Amino acid sequence: LEFNNYNYRNINLQGTLANRRFKGYLDVNDENVDINFNCDVDFTGTLPVLNFSSEIKKANLYQLNFIKGDSSAFLSVKMTSNLRGSNIDNMTGTIQLQDIKYKDKDLQKACLPTQSPSNGRQGNSFYDIGNIYIVAFDTGIGRSITLNSEFATGEIFGAFTLSEIENSIKSIASQILPSADFLTVNGSKDEMQGNLQDFVFNIKVINGQKLLPLLTSVISFADGTQIMGEFHSKTNRLHLQVNSNSILFADKTFEKVSWNSELLPRDNTGAEYLEFNSWILCEKLYISDSIWIERFNLQVKAENDKIFLSAKWDNERDTVHRVSPSYKGTLSCNILFNKNELSAFHPEIDTARKWNNSAIFRLLPSQIIIADTLWEIQDNNKVELAYG
Repeated sequence: LEFNNYNYRNINLQGTLANRRFKGYLDVNDENVDINFNCDVDFTGTLPVLNFSSEIKKANLYQLNFIKGDSSAFLSVKMTSNLRGSNIDNMTGTIQLQDIKYKDKDLQKACLPTQSPSNGRQGNSFYDIGNIYIVAFDTGIGRSITLNSEFATGEIFGAFTLSEIENSIKSIASQILPSADFLTVNGSKDEMQGNLQDFVFNIKVINGQKLLPLLTSVISFADGTQIMGEFHSKTNRLHLQVNSNSILFADKTFEKVSWNSELLPRDNTGAEYLEFNSWILCEKLYISDSIWIERFNLQVKAENDKIFLSAKWDNERDTVHRVSPSYKGTLSCNILFNKNELSAFHPEIDTARKWNNSAIFRLLPSQIIIADTLWEIQDNNKVELAYG
């Protein structure tokens, strides 16, 4: 049997199909995967009912062509489910994942000594993720999906279509920055917006190191981090709030973080448009082990093909004895997107190619104080980027 460009060997498949009901058993004892799977699928109702149990004792994700570039990636897990539905958007029921263990080379680097993978030598050890329990059900006034695990708990509730949330967000972003072609979603405006998205959600991180190193090495959240928000596609309203004692992003550590974002419709003399605002406040931002800035404040505003960014910081100093120098500043800039052919104005850039889009980046008048020395940035600067 070939799947995903891998030829599976030592397969035992048994099953019966009668009266629109299938019961079956699958066992694969391959050198790169050891799995058993029992299922009972009932097609007699309006929506199929799927009950299954499975155990993946080992799976070499690299050899099976699920992961590229890391031959050490292995997974083991036990799964059970009781589901009713034909796709992710109408599915109800439960899924339980137990004894999830995983390893790869990036995870070995990401784990701290007190959070290192368990069981065995460093080269063969697995990271114990634990158990995950997911429940999806229809309440009559909305749909609910809840998550319980050792790393986080969470819920999304309301009217939503999971498969279309990404396009709904992109549709709104393309209305804020219509000239940014990288946000374009194929189809009409109604097709881009898709079905109604009208939901609230909340997530609480219990053990930030338990799963997040598996998702990305770029970001991780401290235990106790809370993420909550709501999205209403019909009225173009969105709100996101994050509170965390610590967030690690791109090797930079943000301490005591409060992050709020909102999307609101605006009306300027009858011309409606969308405005997105985001504020990030943190007590201390560690750029490296020995360099940090305090009372960091980042503001982002986007509307009508423009993005405005402003960063402020003010390291506290001993104002009585003046034994420490002052470090503070305000750094602001804006970015303007447009669909002009940049080569028409600057043929020296590339006479052989017509650039369909451009972005103009400009630093605004700003002041930075480094060790009591004032540095000023004037507004006579501009960088033009062509793309598309």
